[in-house]
Amino acid sequence: LRGASTPADNLQSMNSSQRIPLLAAACLLAVPSAALAQPAPARPAAADEIVTLSPFTVDTSRDRGYRASNSIGGTRVNTPLKDVPMNIQVVTEELIRDLGAIDASESLRFQPGVEVGLRDGDRDTQVTIRGFGTIWQMREGFRRYDTSDSVNIERQEFVAGPAAGLYGVSQPGGLINYITKRPKPGSFGELRQIFGSYSFLRTELDVNHMPEGPLGIRVTGSYTDADGFRDFESTRRTFFAPVFSYRLSEATTVTLDFEFMEQDRGFTHNKLRDVSLTPTGATTILPGFLAGPRDQLWTGNDTVHQNEVRNVMAIVDPRFSDAFSVNFAFNSLDRVQQRTTQTHRGLTVTALRDRTGALVLDGSGNAIKAVRTLWANDYNDNNMWQTRADAGYRFDAAGARHTLLAGFNFAKDTNDRLLREDRNPSPANSVDSLGQNFRYYPVNVRNPDLSLGNNAYTPVSRARPWLSYRDPIALTSYYLHYQGSFQNSSVPTIAG
Repeated sequence: LRGASTPADNLQSMNSSQRIPLLAAACLLAVPSAALAQPAPARPAAADEIVTLSPFTVDTSRDRGYRASNSIGGTRVNTPLKDVPMNIQVVTEELIRDLGAIDASESLRFQPGVEVGLRDGDRDTQVTIRGFGTIWQMREGFRRYDTSDSVNIERQEFVAGPAAGLYGVSQPGGLINYITKRPKPGSFGELRQIFGSYSFLRTELDVNHMPEGPLGIRVTGSYTDADGFRDFESTRRTFFAPVFSYRLSEATTVTLDFEFMEQDRGFTHNKLRDVSLTPTGATTILPGFLAGPRDQLWTGNDTVHQNEVRNVMAIVDPRFSDAFSVNFAFNSLDRVQQRTTQTHRGLTVTALRDRTGALVLDGSGNAIKAVRTLWANDYNDNNMWQTRADAGYRFDAAGARHTLLAGFNFAKDTNDRLLREDRNPSPANSVDSLGQNFRYYPVNVRNPDLSLGNNAYTPVSRARPWLSYRDPIALTSYYLHYQGSFQNSSVPTIAG
């Protein structure tokens, strides 16, 4: 159940053996797929058989509840957390489910030193780590603008501090890396239906099929339809992520990962700095916000953020021996964003004006307080492709295990942007000196229809291209990194 609130104090006494009582009143349906029947047990290893895991693949089999045993986020190599001299927090799949999070950002709100918000009116997910803000998150070690749906997340790894620089481009506060779900031995399926407050409706699907043969398939998907406690606040999201793995040999596996997400979100701005007015309309900013109910909306129902993401990833990880392994990966991301908004450089509190630009006064001759808006459409198309090659070598010396990792990463990100604003080409015909067609609404008008205003026209038909550019960025990084321990494994060490 996704309730009206998830108080943080419910988590203060959380440990690895407790469960958060968020689902106590849940109306939750989990239906195993009838066609797939019972999960097939994985083949047990013989007593004398040594099972060697890929150093580039996280193993979650030893995760228990909210506690994880290993990490790949801080060192690029699968390593027990007890052997990593870094501050690494891991959010397991079970914790994500118990929190009722629908995307990667929601579960981060409970991590110490992390603050999650919305940047630029929900254009991107803004994550602040130890006071340093960034829009970047990592998906399987590749940089990513947007968050992902939680149905496809196996775990999240939060690396705090400047040691996160091992990933090349990152903030000194740290980084977030999330691991997606891969095919597992056996066959199983799950269908979940979740209901909640404010017309919250979410359907989740997770199907896995990996028989004894070399091919494995896992498909996750979700559909979310929800409103919010504020007027015109809504989320409509469709998510689909099939993953295929093929075992070329006992030491080499090829993985193809596809992801598609389409989301429409009506976002709101209900906090505006209050001002005081003089009879001439001059404003002075006051220390507080404009008075209004918590669900008050100043922007209207045509403030919509549309987001479409297509992501393709391919991974090949041949292991030549127990000591030497390599990893090749490629990722292509195409993200299209379109914001139809009333807020771009225009949402302020000022004096009310009529269609001629003259002040509107009350009965005492004082200027009337109003909200000023400007219609705009902001289109962004980000195309980013990244490639990575790692080589790892493990050896034993002085009674301890040591690892050397070398590699390089190349990324090219091209952003095509077209900004259309409701501006008049002739400043003489506008109430603003810059030629912008602002509209004004008295603050006592609750949830105004912003298709109307002090300018009688349809804003879409009057919008003109105002800003257009292409911004290509190329990033190349090389790294060499050592991990090991000294003094009979009592001094774990990382250098790079």
